[in-house]
Amino acid sequence: MTAFRRKAAVLSAVAGFLALLVAAGVAFSPGARNARASRIRLLVPDPAEIHAVEVSGPDGSLVFRRFGAAWTLEEDGLPLPARTERIEAYLETLHSVRSLVEVSRREASWDELGLDEGSSRRIRLLLRDGASAADFRVGRYAPDGSRVFLRKSGETRAYAAPAATASRLPAGRMAWLDLRVFGEPVPREDVQRLRVSGSVRFPDGTVRRADYVLERGLSGAWTSPQIPDLDTAAAGRLVRSWMGAEAEDFSLRMPEDREGLRVDLELGGGSLRSLRISGTPDPEGGYTAALTGSGQYLILDARILRDLLMTPGELSAGSRP
Repeated sequence: MTAFRRKAAVLSAVAGFLALLVAAGVAFSPGARNARASRIRLLVPDPAEIHAVEVSGPDGSLVFRRFGAAWTLEEDGLPLPARTERIEAYLETLHSVRSLVEVSRREASWDELGLDEGSSRRIRLLLRDGASAADFRVGRYAPDGSRVFLRKSGETRAYAAPAATASRLPAGRMAWLDLRVFGEPVPREDVQRLRVSGSVRFPDGTVRRADYVLERGLSGAWTSPQIPDLDTAAAGRLVRSWMGAEAEDFSLRMPEDREGLRVDLELGGGSLRSLRISGTPDPEGGYTAALTGSGQYLILDARILRDLLMTPGELSAGSRP
């Protein structure tokens, strides 16, 4: 009888284990996940109504504010230009989330899902009057990478949301800053003239000087009074390089050199963007630049500046192999 009871106990345990497996399979099957999907919106108001975005986490916090049609990143009380298109795209991503899949109702699961306060990132979206439009934390990605775990502020439940909710949210400040030296981009066909004048001394002691104008002719091709045998393709590439050039970071000091480099970008309609660059490097090897009217100072890397500062000889067709 004892052996029979032992056998019965083992069979009962096996049956119970199999029942648990079946229950787990049903709970985590695609059908069950779909059944638990709730029509919960992350961002109900239109993205155009959002006036502040706050991102905080283990690495610090970032605060973005809408300024007209643009966004700024507040840093030490100063507003720095931010990538408006990146912030707007992220808001649109949140606005497009129509449902969330509930994955847990237990606070004990936060650590496993990366939703504890020590490892998650908190995102707050505020309206013009300071009222909260959204407040949630983003944690780890699901094993297949298609979703990310999150929880709303003040709630115990955890959800799975589309991975873009986190993947379109860069962690570092550099990914958000707009460091384009000529500011907001313009269509290439709007650029009518590029003038480069002055000189730069590089950290290795070499000096480059340039004084020329590149003009767009009636046919659309580039010409230069100073470079009769201009390589038009090289000129076009140089103009595009200046238009897309980015600095290393922002600086708190203005260029001190009276003698340095000046680059003017003349656009259609006669508008002018002027960039002034220091002629000598700072102790770290960078160059301070200021875009007229922006009130911002930038730091240019020597390598980037060397590529941008082409001499008349390098732009000559005769210099091409």
